[in-house]
Amino acid sequence: MVILLFSTLLRLPIYIFATPLLNLLGLEHELAVLAGKFALLSIPELFSLAVTVPASKFLQSQSKVGALACIGFVVLLLHAFFLWLFIYVFNLDINGGALVYNITGWANAIAQFVYVIVWCKDGWTGWSLSALNEIWAFVRLSIASAVILCLETWYMMSIIVLTGHLKDAVIVVGSLLICKDLQRAVADLAWLLGITMVLNSVQPQNGENCNVRVMETPFLHDFSGDHLQLIGPDDDYLPVKGLKEWWVVFWIETVKLWEIGGPISFNVLCQYGTYSITVAFCGHLSVVELFVISVAQNVIGTLSFGFMLGMRCALETLCGQAFRAWQIHMLGIYTQRSMVILLFSKFLLLPIYIFATPLLKFLGQEHEMVVLAGKFAMLSIPELYSLAVTIPTSKILQAQSKVGVVAWIGFVDLLLHALLLWLFIHVFNLSTDGAALTFNITGWVDAIAQFVYVVVWCKDGWTGWSLSALNEI
Repeated sequence: MVILLFSTLLRLPIYIFATPLLNLLGLEHELAVLAGKFALLSIPELFSLAVTVPASKFLQSQSKVGALACIGFVVLLLHAFFLWLFIYVFNLDINGGALVYNITGWANAIAQFVYVIVWCKDGWTGWSLSALNEIWAFVRLSIASAVILCLETWYMMSIIVLTGHLKDAVIVVGSLLICKDLQRAVADLAWLLGITMVLNSVQPQNGENCNVRVMETPFLHDFSGDHLQLIGPDDDYLPVKGLKEWWVVFWIETVKLWEIGGPISFNVLCQYGTYSITVAFCGHLSVVELFVISVAQNVIGTLSFGFMLGMRCALETLCGQAFRAWQIHMLGIYTQRSMVILLFSKFLLLPIYIFATPLLKFLGQEHEMVVLAGKFAMLSIPELYSLAVTIPTSKILQAQSKVGVVAWIGFVDLLLHALLLWLFIHVFNLSTDGAALTFNITGWVDAIAQFVYVVVWCKDGWTGWSLSALNEI
């Protein structure tokens, strides 16, 4: 909480000077003024994250996720009610939207914090000055994750800024951000989430105390010579004594970060690039096709993708634990277990795709648009199932730092996606049906490529199919 509070203070100038910043990026003055006003009014909600994020990680580490789900659901209902009240009854426009974010943000924070204090007596023993001990080491462990998440997610901000320069920018940007795009939400939280991801590394040792487990050596590769003099008996860096040593340590850590974070970030860019390219291709057809793709991806897709993010985080934690404990064979077991769970989850998500048309009608969209969007959602169901393979296999590869192959597969898949879009849309004139078909093909190409690599080239982690995957499912 202390680190996040300080980080929030560092981010305040972005919100305070949002209007001149957006003007500098070339947005229209009128839009920049309104956006800057909204940013200023939503500052209280920003500070609520300094409580919400640590409290949620605290509860997740103890598997008390039911409370999180209930609190989140109640906050969602409360958010919808206040939006209706402030915008449609009190006519507060975007001012009401910012006010609602502040209210529900702090309602969520207070609810989680109260639950931690009252019902988590073992984990919460009261405020303590011990929280300030070794705080810089905690920050240092968090910075790498923060940078990686920023690289993964901030690209969406650049897309919005660039589309703001196009003709009819309001239509284009509005299409990208229908119902508050999930990527925008994640990008706004990237720094805070990155700092707190270190909490996922808290594991029991020797059945007694819980400590943050770090790498046994600061090096990814074998270094020799003067570099080894920087390592102490505890396999951590010794205090630097000059600018030269500081630069050596900085360079080593930078190389480590980019060797792992660079390919991961590039793969994520390729994944989201498939959606961006699809929007671009369909946008050349007409405004209707552009709207259909935007609604299908940002409304229907977000409803299911948000659920999948939670499932992915669970697998990340388990694979990280297994790899750090040198139980490499468990990576394959966890991957198979995750495939089973995700496959079952897909069946639970199917009604969202099957009944997409009436769902979008209920949300107030135009009939002609929702019929086409519903058809696109139905046709893209096979791509939904490919995620049951893609997500687990990508995590088993990342857990072993085999991120280069993930990046290459993502890049080839992106090129194939662009080629098939051109073929189906502009050559065969299949319109949005061709876009859905392209998603199905490239989605399964990505899934099969990663799965084949895991089975063939990851013998330590993948030892074959096993019924053990069904244990403790």
